[in-house]
Amino acid sequence: MRLRSEYFTLLAVALFVVVLIGPDRTAPATATSTQATPTSIATVDLTKLWAQLDEQEALDQELQTLERDLLEKLQLRKDAVAALQADRDTLEPASPRFLKRSRELLLAKKDAQAFAEYSMSTLDLQLALNLQKMYWKTNDAVKQLAVGRFQLILNRDVLTAFRFQESSRLSRTAQVRQQIASRTMIHAEPSLDLTDELIQRMNNAFTYATAENDR
Repeated sequence: MRLRSEYFTLLAVALFVVVLIGPDRTAPATATSTQATPTSIATVDLTKLWAQLDEQEALDQELQTLERDLLEKLQLRKDAVAALQADRDTLEPASPRFLKRSRELLLAKKDAQAFAEYSMSTLDLQLALNLQKMYWKTNDAVKQLAVGRFQLILNRDVLTAFRFQESSRLSRTAQVRQQIASRTMIHAEPSLDLTDELIQRMNNAFTYATAENDR
């Protein structure tokens, strides 16, 4: 299962600028030294890249495992609340046992609520760490791919579809304007795209690293 694309709404507009080849400041001035060197440019579709990376899928599976574990523990707390509630409902109101169960029920509800908030915070933190990890790994892979070939690599966001967030306070028009303003390019020739090559390079690197760790 690939990582949900909505996890990367903010990162999908990231701009990778890799300056790898600078002018030779030690070379003597010549008649042609004032002429600008053509810049080699390529693009990478980050949405497509992250959707097809084996490491990203592995991170997503780990996140889902953590989510299931937290949900199971939360369910145990909810079951405890339900059991206490059912038991208290059988007792005579205002009796000592009723009052005792009421206190236990209140504590159980607070515990379940606190664990629910902890679970959400834990998942949010882990997702943030995963996003950072894949961003820097992608950044490094792009730099390696660019060596000796390209001076500038941009995020290919030309074909990214516009999306409406129903929960947003912004109108649909405002959302579209915001997304248009965040675009980094208007057009890019398909021949400039390096996404497939980068996918293969990063998947090969992940497969090798995984095999080394299993030894």
